[in-house]
Amino acid sequence: MRATGRRNFLLCSIVTLTLMAVSCAGPEQPKVGTPLFHWNAAKQTFAAGDYDKVNNNLGDVIRTDNEYTARAMPWRLVLLSGMTKGHSELADTWESGANANRTNPAPFRTQMNVYRKLGGQLALQFAETLQKFEAAHEGQKVTLEMPFPRGSAAEIAQLKRVSGGILIPEAERETLEKRVIERAVLHAACRAVGAPDDAAKAQQIFKSEPLQIEWPVFATALAYSLCDQAELFTNERLDRPDRLEYFTKKALELLKAVPDSKEVKSLKARAEKLLKKKR
Repeated sequence: MRATGRRNFLLCSIVTLTLMAVSCAGPEQPKVGTPLFHWNAAKQTFAAGDYDKVNNNLGDVIRTDNEYTARAMPWRLVLLSGMTKGHSELADTWESGANANRTNPAPFRTQMNVYRKLGGQLALQFAETLQKFEAAHEGQKVTLEMPFPRGSAAEIAQLKRVSGGILIPEAERETLEKRVIERAVLHAACRAVGAPDDAAKAQQIFKSEPLQIEWPVFATALAYSLCDQAELFTNERLDRPDRLEYFTKKALELLKAVPDSKEVKSLKARAEKLLKKKR
């Protein structure tokens, strides 16, 4: 009887410890490489401010049709809008620096080419994502499951130093790059929710759950970004008239479904002017 009791006690102890281990382990983690894995990774890397990894993770999500695809596309469009704009701004800044520093323009032009090439690549990713988004989008509202970006909308003093021809150390350059891209993503997020140049208002809008944006507002933001991206492909920059034409025509196409306003008229005029540069 005593032996049987000891065996029962040991058995109960093993079962209890097993249940405790399962309980402590928490919910099962998503399998590496699955859409949920990349979706969670995008949220984690966004909070850390690593936008390159966020973009890659969102790109992995939308590679297939799954329950996170529709949620990832608007977020990636806003992210790419800002990342492309940031790289373009950095390229223009370093180009100005090359023109200002006539005794040593080479390092400035090297960095300009790096940023401009990256900007062009990001613009193409934006175009691919937009194509998928348009094919799947239905209705007049866009649900944006994107946290409010980090960073500041304030001017960055270091940009003036570089554009003035001052060659800054590599560590300082990396910090500047991060700040410029963070600011550009912040501006893109503000524009996406209809609050351009008003970060405080945009931050309040982002508190809405779910965050739904009227299509004319989101379409205008997309058209604005397309015009920015078209600038990259002018003959003064990457000199790709075919891509210049694509981005400007896509901007004008989106604006057809948007009610006229001062901003919309200005965007249409800008797109038409850019389109003439192709000829």
